[in-house]
Amino acid sequence: MSRIDARVRVVDTEGGRTFTERFDATPIRIGRALDSDLVLPRPAIAARHGEIEIGARAAHFRSRAWLRASYVDGARVRRGRAVKLTDETVISLGPYEIRVWFRVRDRGYERERRVTPLISTPILIVPEMRLDRGWTPDDRTP
Repeated sequence: MSRIDARVRVVDTEGGRTFTERFDATPIRIGRALDSDLVLPRPAIAARHGEIEIGARAAHFRSRAWLRASYVDGARVRRGRAVKLTDETVISLGPYEIRVWFRVRDRGYERERRVTPLISTPILIVPEMRLDRGWTPDDRTP
């Protein structure tokens, strides 16, 4: 079992609800069953619909459903087959759309910079603040 930092964003297209789950181990089991890691409670979802496996340099989605369809970027994934995931990949299971961001907690791989970043954070640039009196919009001192 690999140690990871992963975020899975789920959009319920029928219910209009969006939520994000965090995981620290792989595989991430997806299904309607209550013992799944990511429970999606809709009849269109199989009890064991699929799983996301995250390795050192890549993530894969593997379909486990016999009768219910799984799609990755619009292409159907047959039962037992694995499809490589990227930052832009959308997994469609019934009315749900799922995206995955991850990084592996292994300093050797992080040094190589070959893993997908967890999130990209915008940089906030703040004007310099003087500790003795604070900053005001009229302050023109360098």
